[in-house]
Amino acid sequence: MKKKAQKMGFLGGGQLARMMAARCHQMGLNCQSYVAAETDPAAQVADFVKSDDASLKSFCRSLTHLTFESEFANPSDLKALSKIPDLEVFPRADLMLQLQDRLSQKELIHTARLPTSPFLAVKDMDDLQVAIADLGLPLVLKQRRDGYDGYGTILLKSKSAIQKQITRIENFKPGWIAEAWVPFQRELAIGVARNKNNQMSVLPLVQTYQKDSRCLWVKGPVDHPGLARLVRKIKSFMTSTDYVGLLTFELFEIGDRLLVNELAPRVHNSGHYTMEALHIDQFELHLAAGLNRDLPKKIQPVSEFAMYNILGGTAKTPKLATSADSRLHWYGKHEIRPGRKMGHITALASNSDKALLAAKKHRSRIKV
Repeated sequence: MKKKAQKMGFLGGGQLARMMAARCHQMGLNCQSYVAAETDPAAQVADFVKSDDASLKSFCRSLTHLTFESEFANPSDLKALSKIPDLEVFPRADLMLQLQDRLSQKELIHTARLPTSPFLAVKDMDDLQVAIADLGLPLVLKQRRDGYDGYGTILLKSKSAIQKQITRIENFKPGWIAEAWVPFQRELAIGVARNKNNQMSVLPLVQTYQKDSRCLWVKGPVDHPGLARLVRKIKSFMTSTDYVGLLTFELFEIGDRLLVNELAPRVHNSGHYTMEALHIDQFELHLAAGLNRDLPKKIQPVSEFAMYNILGGTAKTPKLATSADSRLHWYGKHEIRPGRKMGHITALASNSDKALLAAKKHRSRIKV
């Protein structure tokens, strides 16, 4: 029987699928996205199937590989994916089920002895009172499912603040996870890619800055005395879970310690700088890992770098003057919401502060 030609599928049609699809073209790889609408960012640059027109099983028939734009895939879809023969799904569907639930994700982190903040499961107000007694205030309360960019997160600073949230807490039936507040100095992030042969590539450590719980900018590379030890633990975790693809670790810096805040089992906003700052970007690493191709042992940036998100504004594609140090990436989204990621600017310089200044300068020239 003739072997089926490799074809990559993306579950989702947003900007991450768009950028992975663009990388597929450069790698000479056929691809297709499973999208909600023909105006989705990924549908504008590659073949697509609308979810209203075909079942997920039907979409997967022509594929050899499938990966995710988001960890928030429908749980029933994830269960169905694990039963489709001759389809390489990465990361594994059963692992995605664990990682999309913040409680089971945190339990995985804890079991692997990755450093993280104390936590407790919360399903009702009685559980919340136990969490407050055990973890103290302030307390961070997160939805177990479907939370991102600050959505689904509540910071409880006092007992009086709890009264305002009772209805919301009790009405969200999947439940919550309570985490001790971490007085961090900086928020950092690092991505690691792994293939089936247990080859791994580690991206540079970066600083991320959040505004209104959404990432505004990234800069790096960052040095930290605790990085080498954490990377050893991360590699052990990825081997023990047999994770394939790129896994992003969102971190808190507390002095000489690094704590794992959350995991993102996919390419990530904090890694967009790789499109200009590295010889191989996060999208190619993720795809190469899923295809079980060789991964580079060591990755060095060509320069220090920064990335600045364009949040909200207009659906009209802006213009950025040609620049040797900065580049605009526009996602082609048609729906505008306050704080929505519409595009980003990358910049290179002799140090990351200069790169961030250049990215900010170019962002200020874009009228959105």
